[in-house]
Amino acid sequence: MSNFPNFQASVRFLLSSLEEQLEKVPVGVLIRHWEWLTGVEFPFKDEGRQYLAVSLIPGVKRYDYFFVTLKERREADSIDLKQLRKQINELESLGKN
Repeated sequence: MSNFPNFQASVRFLLSSLEEQLEKVPVGVLIRHWEWLTGVEFPFKDEGRQYLAVSLIPGVKRYDYFFVTLKERREADSIDLKQLRKQINELESLGKN
């Protein structure tokens, strides 16, 4: 997860946004939205451990096998998604060289 700058902050930010729209936020919905926004596969998805990756993020709590929430509302980070995408693109281009 350290390969993704602002990864934890972006997941908390997205979860905060989804909590405003949904009564319960399924882990799969959180992961799919994160992938859609960033354009990158969620960390550890290829190993089938993406649910574990979500539960290891500080401030995120799994209250059921399928659902997650922020432990506290103030846990949400304010991030710039365009900047996150730019950083991910830079990492990808470094990996291709």
